[in-house]
Amino acid sequence: MIETVNLTKKFGDLTAVDNVTLWVDEGEVFGFLGPNGARKTTTVRMLCCLISKTSGEARIGDYDVGEESDSLKIRRLIGLVPDSHVPLRRDTHKVEVAGAHFDYRAET
Repeated sequence: MIETVNLTKKFGDLTAVDNVTLWVDEGEVFGFLGPNGARKTTTVRMLCCLISKTSGEARIGDYDVGEESDSLKIRRLIGLVPDSHVPLRRDTHKVEVAGAHFDYRAET
């Protein structure tokens, strides 16, 4: 389940995401559609706890977006594997960096 109520993100004077309210039931398929610059990625980054929200409420399952202790749990629940932030130096490095989002440690 995903729920947001008046979810907002501001960068200085720019309101990037403005009072988004939505509900997605467990098992339901939901997608963000819109042109480039419509702030789809900003909204998803907030829901994945990669950037902070300015105001509003958001929950993923039983966890609160913006609650530090829930961030890792949300990323694990979502199955977040970022690719745009991961340097392509070598395959094992990419896995280690992606694993850090889930607090996995490489064995040495």
